[in-house]
Amino acid sequence: MCSIRNGRWIAAVSVIMILALAGACATFSKNKNTGKALAAAVEGFNTALRWGDFKVAATFVAPALQEQFWRQSDIMEGRIRLTEYDIRYITWEATGGPLPVIVRFRYYTTDDPSLKTETVRQLWRYNEETESWQVTQSGLEALIPR
Repeated sequence: MCSIRNGRWIAAVSVIMILALAGACATFSKNKNTGKALAAAVEGFNTALRWGDFKVAATFVAPALQEQFWRQSDIMEGRIRLTEYDIRYITWEATGGPLPVIVRFRYYTTDDPSLKTETVRQLWRYNEETESWQVTQSGLEALIPR
């Protein structure tokens, strides 16, 4: 009698474990081309910029724009301090084209400590190969003094 109960208990636990693993696999295999994933990428990129962590920010930049991004970040480093950012608008349309994101930055330059505000337009695109969102236009040129 005791071995039958143990056998049923083991079988029930096994079925629960199999269902849990199947659910986890389905969750991880879902396409990351979603509005939530885009919002998380936008947040991650702009947070990295805010804290001057350009290596992390670069992970969100499309490969074709890496050189331009590093030139801009070299100019910004030590000269421009982002004090805050506000993501104003994220377009979510599953069109496959670039999606605009509007971000407002508050910043100052080290040679002029007066606080400035600039609203920029970023463009984001989903990369099917890497299954990630990438910025294709950062809007940083608007922050760099001319």
